[in-house]
Formats: sequence, structure tokens, C-alpha cells
Amino acid sequence: MKGIIIAAPHSGSGKTLFSIGLMKTLTNQGYEVVPFKVGPDYIDPMFHHIAINQKSSNLDSYMLDDQTIKQLFSKKMKKNSMAVIEGVMGFYDGYAYSVKASTYDIARILQIPTILIINAQGASVSLLAQIAGFLNYQKGNQIKGIILNQIKNLHHYEAMKSKIEEELSVECLGYLPPMANVNFYSRHLGLIQPAEIPQIQSMINKIAKTIEDTVNIDRLVALSDIKTAKVDNDSPVNKKQLRIGIAFDQAFSFYYQENLDFLQDNNFELVFFSPLSDPELPKQLDALYLGGGYPEVFAEPLQQNHSLKKEIRTKLEKGFPCFAECGGLIYLAKNVITDQKYQMVGFFDFEIELTDKLQHFGYEEVELAGATTFAHEFHYTRIKESSLANTNYEFKYSVKKRNKSWQEGYSRKNVIAGYPHIHFLSNQQFSLKIIELFKKGKSQ
Repeated sequence: MKGIIIAAPHSGSGKTLFSIGLMKTLTNQGYEVVPFKVGPDYIDPMFHHIAINQKSSNLDSYMLDDQTIKQLFSKKMKKNSMAVIEGVMGFYDGYAYSVKASTYDIARILQIPTILIINAQGASVSLLAQIAGFLNYQKGNQIKGIILNQIKNLHHYEAMKSKIEEELSVECLGYLPPMANVNFYSRHLGLIQPAEIPQIQSMINKIAKTIEDTVNIDRLVALSDIKTAKVDNDSPVNKKQLRIGIAFDQAFSFYYQENLDFLQDNNFELVFFSPLSDPELPKQLDALYLGGGYPEVFAEPLQQNHSLKKEIRTKLEKGFPCFAECGGLIYLAKNVITDQKYQMVGFFDFEIELTDKLQHFGYEEVELAGATTFAHEFHYTRIKESSLANTNYEFKYSVKKRNKSWQEGYSRKNVIAGYPHIHFLSNQQFSLKIIELFKKGKSQ
């Protein structure tokens, strides 16, 4: 097996741009590329998928233990595969000012070579001090190569390559020049989704062609041997006994691929539908899974889909099982308030409002019916307190974070909803409680 991690000193250095361009370049050259993303990010894996039409998986060493990460990685890999893992934030940046759950942590666990992307704009020899710091800060950091970003001319690159390789024990493998008309814009939860970017494929092709011209791909591949032994995985027998409806469109797209795989491994057939455009639910469903996303951004078209909202509310009132995370919670509320008030499904009798700052952000522990698991939150909305007066649906997610705890999550009938994004591989005892909830639909 081969693999490479793409890291950087900080966010905004060009990790996503280089990662998707490298994935495309390697795929064009005949490699079987397997994409991964470090951390709990949902949007970067969408870019991976649209670049090479391969599903991307999250590697998160806060929510998953070392052995689970190794098993997840090896499950996705084949003998001749080439993993490209996009890092998160700065290389050493992890949970609570530590290296835990950092890109470095994943490199350590999997023993995978790392390529460091350095923004060279406005600097020359000073870059060597920065690179030397990353090479020396932690032992076993796996940094094997350097890519210089924002190089405006070949002379600058050749001079810097010579200095780096002469004075530091690391190779300089290439560079990226500034690229006109290649822009990935952001909104309040991160990058704009690739499906919303016009000409996204032409941008990816342009990045890939540039990398092919300016990066030593052969040498990069030669450095990418993985020392980690492959872990054997038993393939579960998938009988597909139950059908679960998964909300999936531009408003609902935040799902860990491992969660969907977990459902399939537990005999669920995944049936995708769009709350934005489908007038009714797919037939013969046993449960619903409403993930996160941007319902507050697409509130108006969600409001206009009256027939689907009515059907969902009617089914839930009759005891149909549903698990809703973050965006799904917003969708099940009475209203969402942004620039104006928009009507949602109305299963929960409270309103949700968009704010101008993050409400809860980061990793946390979540308890459900005596089982504790790890989760992540990242949202700008909150439940409007004045609308909670007649709500007695608190399920009591006991959320613990940095010596703080609070009650969060709501349950009514056979619906569980809350802001935390749960990783189903974090705690099987916890996740099987969700499976038990979904299976209630079969017994009705």
C-alpha cells in the first residue's frame, strides 16, 4: 500500500486545493486513489468525491481510538491503492491546544509519509526557519517532502528548493503558482459546497494540470510507502432487511461516510431523498435519518415543499422512528428565523434562530441512556428560548466539554434530535441504541 498526508502550518495554506488536484492527477495517471480527511469536516470530503468520484472517509483520533482508525483505513485500502489524506488546520493543531486529533496524530498512528504545503508568498530564506521548526518540533513527524505554494516564478522556486535541500534534511518536491479563477469561497460553516460552485470540474482539471507540470509526482509516489501492517477485516453479511430514508441534497449533506457504512453493515438499505425537491418520501421506509447541512441557507425552498413536510410530520406523529442531527433538528422545528421566519416541519414546537456567532463549537462527549460517545458541534443557530415554554421533550444528551456540561437533545414519540454530530464508530453501545430506534419502524 501507498499513502500520503497533505499537511500545512495553518489553515488557508492550500491543503484542499493541492489535495484534490493531486487526487485528480494521480487518478489520471492510473493510480487507484482512496481519499481521506483528517478531523470532523464534511465539506472537504465532498470536494474529494467530486474530483475523482470516490467516497472520502474521515480519520478522527478524538472520536476514534487508534485501533479503529487503523481498521477503518485498512478496510478502505487495497494492495495497490494510493491513499491521499487531507490534513486539518495546522499540522500539529489538535484538541485543546494539544497534538491530540491533529494531522500529526494521524500520521503517527498510521505511520504515513507527510507532505508539508508552505505558502511562500512574500518570503524567502525565512521559510527555512519555519520548515526547520516543523521538522524538529516532534519526533516521528513523518514529514518527507515540501511543496511551496504561491510561487510566482521558476527562479524563486529553484533558489528555494536548493536552499531547503541543502540546509534541511527534507526534499522539495514542487510548487504551485497563483491560479486565476480558482476560488473556493466560504460561508458560515466553511467552504461553499462543490455542487454550488459553477465550473468546479474545470477548476479541478486546471489544478491537476498545474500539479502535473510543477510537482515531481514520481518522486512523491516513491516516498509514499506505508509501514503500517494491513489489518484483516471481516466483511459483514448485508441482508438489507430494513430501508432507511436519508435526507441528502444541498440543504442536508453532512454525513460521515462511516455512519452510512455502519448502517449498511447493520442490514439497512440506504434510500436517499431530497427535502428540497421531492414531493413525497420514498415508499416502504422503516426509519428516517436527517443529517446536518445548511437548512437555514435553503429555508425558503424547504418551506415551499409543503407536501413532504406534511407527510414527514404525519408519520412522526404516528411513531415513525427518526434520528436528526443539527440540520435535521432545525428541519423538524416549527420555524427557522434568518432574514425572516420560515416554516419547517413543525414536529417540535420550538423556533430556531440564526445568530452571528458560533454557539457550540468543537469536540464533546455525549451521553444517551447511559452510553457515552464522542461527538462534534459546529453551528450558528440556536433554539429560541422564548419558544421552549411548552416543550417538554428534552432527551438529555449530557454534553461534556472542557469541564462544562449541559443538557441538550430532544425526544418525542420515536424521534431523537440534537445538535451533536455523532460518529457511529466511536462507541458501538451508543450507536446500537440508534439502530434499536430505527428498528422500531419494522415492528409497527
